[in-house]
Amino acid sequence: MRLGTAVVVLLVVVCSAHAASFSEQELRDEYYASESSSKASDKFYEKMKSVAEDAPPVQLGYKGMSALLKSKHSINPKNKLSYFSEGKQLLEQAISRAPENVELRFLRYGVQDNAPFFLDYTENLKEDRKALVSYLASVDINNGIPDLASRIAQYLNDQGDLSSDEQPAVARISDACKKGNSCQS
Repeated sequence: MRLGTAVVVLLVVVCSAHAASFSEQELRDEYYASESSSKASDKFYEKMKSVAEDAPPVQLGYKGMSALLKSKHSINPKNKLSYFSEGKQLLEQAISRAPENVELRFLRYGVQDNAPFFLDYTENLKEDRKALVSYLASVDINNGIPDLASRIAQYLNDQGDLSSDEQPAVARISDACKKGNSCQS
């Protein structure tokens, strides 16, 4: 009996250690690779199940995003809504624990920007966008452009509705990337 308990404890420790070993870049890459593939999003969702509620906020945020991807790829409306609710709750929980984290704010911005109106999930668009533009303005372009900054600038550019106040921050990242300034995407 003690051996069985020891094995269970060892498995829990190993699984917890594995969950804690996800890097932000690994999660980001896997998330973006899963966006357009139902099969990949299923795999990402299964992987993220091992992330505990007390995991670092970015890991918890990507756990939420994995559920939101399941929602995106689900055909059944009931499952779509269930996965959406699960993902939204986890993402909001992560942001409440790290409200200044730009990566989490970018993830929420993308979800809210693309969420159907009837889900009524748009209340943070303006504040998140302001945080994203502020982050882009603060990036030191002399040391290479971080992958996250490059992705944010591309997303905001692709939207095509930049205000005159937002354009300079986004353009400096986009221009630096075009000049081959070590963009990491």
